[in-house]
Amino acid sequence: YGMAVDPVRRQLWITLTATNRVVGFDISGAEPRPVADFASVRQPNSIAVDPESGTIYVAGTADGVLQIVTADDLG
Repeated sequence: YGMAVDPVRRQLWITLTATNRVVGFDISGAEPRPVADFASVRQPNSIAVDPESGTIYVAGTADGVLQIVTADDLG
């Protein structure tokens, strides 16, 4: 599992390696609130967020693939 924090948007992003998914939470309040859940590359073990743009980078170790998810992709 990998985790990344977006300090500008106050979001926490977590990779779910076993299910090949990424989940995002709003951490601006007292309790985390889910904001996104999407399919990712195989075995997403690393994740990073560009705080300026909000773009999320997910690296999959199974195939050596980098997934790039923009704010527009999340709707």
